[in-house]
Amino acid sequence: MTDRTTSGTDLPGRGRELASLAALHAEQADRESQLPPVMVEQIVAAGFARHFVPTRWNGRAGSVTDLFHAVSAVAEGCTSAAWSASVIASAGRMGAFLPLEGQQDLWAKGADTLVVGALMPRGDATPVPGGWRVSGSWSYASVVDFSDWALVCALVTVDGHQVPWFFALPREDYTVTATWASTGMRGTGSNSLAVEGVFVPEHRGFTRQNMIAGHGVGSDAPCHTAPLRLVSGLLFGAPAVGAARSALRAFAELSAPVAPDNPAPRAALARAA
Repeated sequence: MTDRTTSGTDLPGRGRELASLAALHAEQADRESQLPPVMVEQIVAAGFARHFVPTRWNGRAGSVTDLFHAVSAVAEGCTSAAWSASVIASAGRMGAFLPLEGQQDLWAKGADTLVVGALMPRGDATPVPGGWRVSGSWSYASVVDFSDWALVCALVTVDGHQVPWFFALPREDYTVTATWASTGMRGTGSNSLAVEGVFVPEHRGFTRQNMIAGHGVGSDAPCHTAPLRLVSGLLFGAPAVGAARSALRAFAELSAPVAPDNPAPRAALARAA
């Protein structure tokens, strides 16, 4: 899913445009436990994949604020689509912590390369000449069926201690298994990926601590230098904010004609808002 064409530069505006398309496909996404391909294509075309990609690779190195507003807008149509958009953008941010040679590999086919992330250290990495041998299985990898690359977290033993590292894997290196059926968020397609003894070159790895601390490589953009805890809540809270706005609007529309003279529904709406 590379070689895509991205249109527009106003991500929040594109997010508002995507909301109606997301709503149109929400039932299908829930039924099939993944987004329809056209929805993923439009998320990428809107600029989510490249939003946090460093400018040296023709990305936007965009702001967390813009992404928050864009994702929450999409969520008014479909929460699963919004979560997926946030994950796609966030994984692009993760790529900025790779060494520059690794970044070049990751975005060799363009800034719209679809990267996914598996954040929990559920694998092991053994140092070998020139890199590592990585094995493991990672659950909850949203949008993984559409991915070009994955960034997975595995443990490296250093001086008797296990240290979490991230490793960049091209799509041909990992298998995907359908394991996801979470009520209300089935459309994220958060399936499992696995590798067994795959070789990862040295330049395709970085320590998780660098991402937590905001030590981006080759970029001083705020999105790459902010500590993770300053941005993660905004990135992954945005779908809930948009879903709540949509729910409030739906409640107001449904309750108004049913009890126009009853203050109770309006009072409940005011408390929720």
